[in-house]
Parts: sequence; structure tokens; C-alpha cells
Amino acid sequence: MPRNLVIVRAGDRSAHPEWLRDPHRNWDLAISYYGADPEQLGHEFVFKHVMPVSKFTAVAALLSEYRDTVYSYERIVLADDDIQTDTATLNRFFEITEEYGLELSQPALHEDSFFSHAVTLRNPLFKLRFSNFVEIMLPCFARDFLRTVEGSFGENRSGWGLDFLWPRLVSARDRIAIVDETPVLHDRPVGGPMHGYFAAQGIDPLADLNGVLAKYAFRQGPAVATGGIGTDGAEYGLDGPSRDAFIARLLAGYAQVRPRQEVSFDQLVRDSLRPAPEPGRGAGAAAPGGSPA
Repeated sequence: MPRNLVIVRAGDRSAHPEWLRDPHRNWDLAISYYGADPEQLGHEFVFKHVMPVSKFTAVAALLSEYRDTVYSYERIVLADDDIQTDTATLNRFFEITEEYGLELSQPALHEDSFFSHAVTLRNPLFKLRFSNFVEIMLPCFARDFLRTVEGSFGENRSGWGLDFLWPRLVSARDRIAIVDETPVLHDRPVGGPMHGYFAAQGIDPLADLNGVLAKYAFRQGPAVATGGIGTDGAEYGLDGPSRDAFIARLLAGYAQVRPRQEVSFDQLVRDSLRPAPEPGRGAGAAAPGGSPA
């Protein structure tokens, strides 16, 4: 049995069939479905959960119904359905998350992607970058860490703010990373039909974000890389003697990519040098449900 699980939040235009073309996978697929015709999904999944609500409301319900199944896997991805990738990329992503003992991670986004946070774009000079941020679009949780954050899925209906909360709960800052070696393509504009859904349901994502920040008493801060493993195999970081080499490598890597959206990578690096809450360093941070992180 594979040790990894991908749960895709799938609608009728889901890209996930492309992920399944190669049968040699180190992961299983489960489907959280919000579309109109669940019979179109075929049968290549360990379970199918039909619930036409927002992503994390549905995932919270799914975890209640399929708890034993989900927690039988060592790593669990919660994927949106507008991600273009393939079997080999996901296989390799899971291998890297295991190799580095990552508690929270995501594949980097290819530069042709629509994106919200520039830090999530791939840097071709890194195997992975340690970060203070992983986006709700495609997070990967180690099993024990999923138990830690599961209670957060019910914080609000939009999910906004969760990707700033989770990094405060990891055990150390080298346990959260964006994996550059395995980029994926996000091929639809950010938000897309969800903005219309939120408006129709009276959901205010910004209010949801501010509610999470207030409840857990932290500020948002910039989403940045704090270190990484280069393609040369060396470890780099903002602290210590590799600081200058890390910044130079970040900029050299960014110079090789041309994102579809305008972004200043110089500003992104400058943001990295500003004080910001570090992952795993939130003194007094409490896990959802009130237990100490």
C-alpha cells in the first residue's frame, strides 16, 4: 500500500485524471467532490466524498467520515483541482518530503502559473526552500502534523488565514518547505469561481483572514524563504555564514524565470530581510482546539 494520499477537491473540470496516467504511483487518490455528476469520476480512488461546500468545510467533514483511512497514510496532500502535473512529479515530491522529514510542504509553482504569493514560484537553483508559508492551494501534511492542524479547518468557510497559521505550529523551520525540484502548473486565475461562491454565500474572505490573525494573536508578515537546499546539494540560510550566498543564489535563480504575472523578486528578497514571525517559533502559539503547539 502506498504511504501517501492525495485528496483532490474536484469539480467537473478537474485536472486530476492527468495525474493518474502512470499506474506506478507511491500515492493513492481520494476525491472530495463538489460538481454536478459524481458518476463521471471513474473508479480509480480509495474513496469519494460528495459535498458541494467550501474546501475546508468539506475536508473537515471528510476527515470525520474517513478518519481511519486518511490517517493510515504517512503524508496527505489537499489539492485543488486546477493543478497541472503528472504521476512522476507527484512521486518525486513525496520522496523529497520523506527525505527531509517535512511536516508541512508544497510543490513550487511553475512560472507560467497564476499565483498569489511570489515565494511559491519555483527557483531553479534550489531543490527546496525552507519558508514561513505554504499555500492552501496544495498543502502536504505529515500525518502527525495533520492531527495538529485538523481543528483549524473549521475556523472559517473560506480557508483564508490558515496558510499563515499552520507554519507557526511546525516543530522547526527546516520542517516546512516549498519544493522547487517538482514544480506544478496552476492554470486558472487565483480565486476563479470561488469568489462568486463566496459572494453568494455571504462569505468575506478578508474578514476570515483577520479573524484567524486575531484569534491566534499574530501578524501576517511577508511570505518568504528562510533558507534552502541548493541544486548543488549545499544548505543555505539567512542565519550564519551562508547568508550572502543564499541571497545571491535566490536572485540568480529568479533571474532565470519569467513569470506570467509581474513580480519584483528583488522586493521578495528584501522582504526576507525584514523581521517576520518564523515558522515553528511562535512562542505561546496554540494549536487549533487550544492545546500548546
